[in-house]
Amino acid sequence: MQQVSAEPTSGLVHGCLICGFAFASRQQWGAHAQKAHGYRKAATQYATGRTCRACGSQYANKSHLRCHLLASARCLEFLEAAGSPAMAPAAEDGHTQAPVVRGWGTSHLRDARPATCNALYDALARLTDASDQQIYDVVAQYVAPLPLLRQTVCTWRNALPVGALREAAEDVLLVAPGGLEARRGRPPGGHRTPSGSSDPPFAA
Repeated sequence: MQQVSAEPTSGLVHGCLICGFAFASRQQWGAHAQKAHGYRKAATQYATGRTCRACGSQYANKSHLRCHLLASARCLEFLEAAGSPAMAPAAEDGHTQAPVVRGWGTSHLRDARPATCNALYDALARLTDASDQQIYDVVAQYVAPLPLLRQTVCTWRNALPVGALREAAEDVLLVAPGGLEARRGRPPGGHRTPSGSSDPPFAA
């Protein structure tokens, strides 16, 4: 990306496609995404109550359950596949140092696949004929880390038959149309990218 402030912007891989901001770290992007767009990690969304509904293990509190879901891709993927987070019955937190009470385990869970943004994947799966710009416009509607958006497009692309739509998806992965463009003033920790920048946020 071209430099537009006193801070270096080369090599930035975190950004908000909706606002057009690039960030120096995942943490800075996360703070912006939460404040501006209400973004929450999947592990936070699915950490309800104290018990993991995938493996049955009980944790001292919701925070410990969230840490478990961050570490266990298999459990988190199972919960995401089940749909909207279920409301767990009200339960008092245990002692913060209470040991984990193991549940029925993970033998019934399949191996975790590369993480994707499920909502974006569903939107892409509905496309039957689209240009690279149209595909990018769909992607840019979703708030998620750029590597996750890229992986979602890759997963969708890999499932497509050979043809124009697959070629358009490959073009998006190679050179994302438009890149990150400035739309508002720079937020704390964020860098505006100049209008017309061709730096591809999805390029590997």
